[in-house]
Amino acid sequence: MNSVGHPSKYKEEYCEMLVQHMSNGFSFKSFAGIVRVGISTIYQWSYDHDEFRDAAEEGRSMCVLF
Repeated sequence: MNSVGHPSKYKEEYCEMLVQHMSNGFSFKSFAGIVRVGISTIYQWSYDHDEFRDAAEEGRSMCVLF
């Protein structure tokens, strides 16, 4: 978690949003634009939050189906 600096903008609802976003053929990286954070931030979230990392994996599978 982020113990120093600004509070994280991470929200639990981003997991479902990410899966939905990627199931429409969009990339993990483009999700950063949807939630208005930098690409490095969503990679950090996937490191810090197991549920977000799992959503990214599910999203990648859904994106392949698209």
